[in-house]
Amino acid sequence: MRGLTRAQAEAVVRAIAEAQDELITRKDLEIALAPLKTDLALLKWGVGLVIAGVAAQIMKAFFG
Repeated sequence: MRGLTRAQAEAVVRAIAEAQDELITRKDLEIALAPLKTDLALLKWGVGLVIAGVAAQIMKAFFG
């Protein structure tokens, strides 16, 4: 006799089913990362404004 017994096969199927329950989908990941993407966008704008402010001060110091 080759292969698995019925009990072994059922145990394998149960183990695979349990493992798949713990997987996340792409949609789950997108939902979880949405707040981080928003925070990153705000941070980029903030850094841009700071750089613009510093550049304005440098321009004022040299040309104003």
